[in-house]
Amino acid sequence: MQWVQGIRVRAERCDEGNIFDAKLIVLWGTNRPSTLSDASTFNVLRAKERGIPVIQIEHRLNMSGEVLADQWIPIRPTTDVAMMIAMANVWLKENLCDKEYITKYVEPEGYKKWVAYVLGQEDGVDKTPQWAEVICGVPAETITEFARLYARSKPVH
Repeated sequence: MQWVQGIRVRAERCDEGNIFDAKLIVLWGTNRPSTLSDASTFNVLRAKERGIPVIQIEHRLNMSGEVLADQWIPIRPTTDVAMMIAMANVWLKENLCDKEYITKYVEPEGYKKWVAYVLGQEDGVDKTPQWAEVICGVPAETITEFARLYARSKPVH
């Protein structure tokens, strides 16, 4: 958590103890049943049974997609970041960003530079879902819908 989000607070982690509080579970680039030997696969299945939607983003349909996911979003290998940037583009344009989190944890000057990049103000290339579709093969509509769902489903695990 510290290296990914810059925080050490255990209460903010997504783990076995809080998965059932999630409004959405995203399995991005993972195949839990074959790679994790803990109870996380069982807990995702239990969460799904409780009505928490599960989305798998992975280049191949694996056991997680078959058994755990309600929706599988196939993506070209190594292009995940393009989709993530396009999702941020949607959040910025539709005012869906978590402003409280940004204010609390994100360095302001770096954030301004990042926003300029995502919106194409830096290089003239607006990083829209249409831009990402060409790179990652995920339809622009799917990226847009997923970005909106993700932004409105707090907390996401």
